[in-house]
Amino acid sequence: MTFSSVYEITDTLCMVRKQHYWCYFNGTDRDDRWTNRNVSGSGSFIMSDNINTGFRITTGASNGNRSRIDFNCIRHYDCNSSVSIQVTRSQDTARQQVAGGFVGEPCQFPLHAAYSIQDQLAGSKYLILAGDGCCTTNTATCVCTDGVWRSHKIELTACDIQLTLCGGCVDATHCCTLPTIPLEPIFDVRTVNCGAHWGEIRYSEAYNI
Repeated sequence: MTFSSVYEITDTLCMVRKQHYWCYFNGTDRDDRWTNRNVSGSGSFIMSDNINTGFRITTGASNGNRSRIDFNCIRHYDCNSSVSIQVTRSQDTARQQVAGGFVGEPCQFPLHAAYSIQDQLAGSKYLILAGDGCCTTNTATCVCTDGVWRSHKIELTACDIQLTLCGGCVDATHCCTLPTIPLEPIFDVRTVNCGAHWGEIRYSEAYNI
């Protein structure tokens, strides 16, 4: 029998222990705990060689093309008591979606999920998207999407999901279709309409409370 991690040798993935991970996206490549994944189309994954940037994901050019990085089903984080913090930015506020936070299974649809998403389909606002494996729902903030670096803090409890952007105050709270299984970090870029688009991430942190 083979295992994807030392954690799985002694613990099944239905058990969640205290975990604290953080990663700065710098150097020549991303941390090797991340897995590149093209959900639809053929995207590219590179460390952006510019000042104050990070790891860049560029989608394919067709409508709906989607690429992401995730922990390849290594799910350490508690759906009822965990936090994800990411610093990300997007190329375009009108023709793409950029998301970061937690998912249950990277390629399962509908998702078990809790993440912050910049979505031009939601009135160009940042929002929380949550999924319980049967359906997904969302709650929008009052913060307009833009192309600047922003910190996104997603906090999960047994009752709700809270999203805090750069200001330090909670910008949105979401109380339905909450995930019910252990979760893993994700950063996801999707093109809407047409054209290849990129999203960048320069910091990621996750921990169980």
